Amino acid sequence: MSSDGQMEIHNDGGQKRKLGGLRTMPFIFCNEICERFASTGFHANMITYLTQQLNMPLAKASNILTNFTGLASLTPLIGALAADSFAGRFWTISAGSAIYELGLISITISAALPVLHPPPCKNQVNCQEASPWQLAVLYVSLFLTSLGVGGIKPCVVVFGADQLNMSLSKRKTAKWSYFNLYFFALGVATLLALTVVVYVQDHVGWGWGLGIPCIGMGLAIMAFVIGSPLYYKMKPAGSPFTRLSQVVVAAIRKRNAIRPIDSDLLYHNRELDAAIAKDGRLLHTNQIKFLDRAAIITEDEKPDSDSSNLWKLCTVHRVEELKSIIRIIPICSTTILLVSAYSHQQSFSIQQARSMNRHISNNNSFQIPPATMSIFNTLALLIGLVAYERILVPLARRYTKNPSGITCLQRMGIGFVLNILSTLVAAVIEIKRKSVASKHGLLDKPQTMIPISVFWLVPQFSLHGLAEKPASIAIRTQNTNTRRLERTTTLQQMAPPKVLMVAEKPSIALSIASALSGGRMSTRRGSTDVHEFDGTFLGYHAQYRVTSVIGHVFRFSTKVSELGGYRSV
Repeated sequence: MSSDGQMEIHNDGGQKRKLGGLRTMPFIFCNEICERFASTGFHANMITYLTQQLNMPLAKASNILTNFTGLASLTPLIGALAADSFAGRFWTISAGSAIYELGLISITISAALPVLHPPPCKNQVNCQEASPWQLAVLYVSLFLTSLGVGGIKPCVVVFGADQLNMSLSKRKTAKWSYFNLYFFALGVATLLALTVVVYVQDHVGWGWGLGIPCIGMGLAIMAFVIGSPLYYKMKPAGSPFTRLSQVVVAAIRKRNAIRPIDSDLLYHNRELDAAIAKDGRLLHTNQIKFLDRAAIITEDEKPDSDSSNLWKLCTVHRVEELKSIIRIIPICSTTILLVSAYSHQQSFSIQQARSMNRHISNNNSFQIPPATMSIFNTLALLIGLVAYERILVPLARRYTKNPSGITCLQRMGIGFVLNILSTLVAAVIEIKRKSVASKHGLLDKPQTMIPISVFWLVPQFSLHGLAEKPASIAIRTQNTNTRRLERTTTLQQMAPPKVLMVAEKPSIALSIASALSGGRMSTRRGSTDVHEFDGTFLGYHAQYRVTSVIGHVFRFSTKVSELGGYRSV
């Protein structure tokens, strides 16, 4: 293995060939940047496409986006299983990207052809909604993109890590900087999408507005495939869920067995674990002792036999894999409510911006596209990453002696606190917005601009940007630390830990968000137009009440994790 992480592989002719390493990073990063540019350009302004182009009520449009985003959080489970079981990460990413591209192509065609969407409705009053078959085209497009995400999201980060098979000391020093660089590059791509693509969608047309992301995704696929000869492609080692199920079944079968005091008497088999424990086997721990029964050797079992039944007897390494996953669940679960609040940023906040004064100055005719307000989210993220890496980390190291400045749990806690503050600010600004609308008699005129500057929304977007990634990066880093400290292969093979992580739009969180948005809004007055104001007002108050609980949930989950042997580094 070379210093830049390259690995020597013997081909069929017996010749050595170097694969992976830093030379693969330009292809992977180019793929990720183009993919993020395409996905952001597609999703950022979709609420506008549904309400302005397909003439949907806000409540219905918000629920459609929430439901399909929830679906997109479940499909990575399918992709992870396919990658680990038979397909491998490279082919899973390739297939997912192709499916995602088909979804973009179909919705681009529907936006470009008049027959596939309702006629324009300038005043958004008594508009003709999309017909069932026009909605069918939309649903197929969103389904394909959600399915494609399942192949891309769970594999791409881990596939990049596969190329850098560096030593433990190098991974330790480079890990946090790698994640910062990764998110910084994605932030730049997001910035371009929120400005260029959104402007084209609002001022040029949706045909080009959705066509540009489609082209971007095509470039992402090309960049990824071109680098194929250089990639190190790990062979699938089998589904980790099969191994986890075997441990549970074996432990239940031996629930009445007496656990030996000496852990060395439990079942250990280096050869059996060689394929799944490439970084070393896990050591026995004293937590969740019930699962140890899966590794108890009974009199009628022959552990050294090649035909040993793993549904009856599992190695200590496999038992510890399941324990490691159980330990991390409480920490991951705390992000459910965080995402429940954040999901409204892509729907209600954009509609808020649409109703406000979007001129940069009184003498300027240019209006900021509503979805472009998300740029402050991304700018805050980029500035926050640079400030943390260059200012806060060196300062914190002097006091904490921690190479990363502060621990992962502390970073997550900061993210949750900022999220609570951002939701509080959003609720206060919404109160002010409704007050101004009421003062000018505009509550029943949602299409009329409210005389309040759109820049009042900057604090909530910026705080959301600062809050979003600390928790996400911390969970990714903590999962990496868990693999490093405990050498658990399952978390690495569940490509990625997002099968457990709910940091990025989980279905449970989005179901909560859907209930808060659609359910509450539909019970207000008889007019759909009024819902756009009163529903948003209710939505933000509900967000604030829900996310204020996060601090208590996070503290409780931290205590549970500490009791379970979870370590923060």
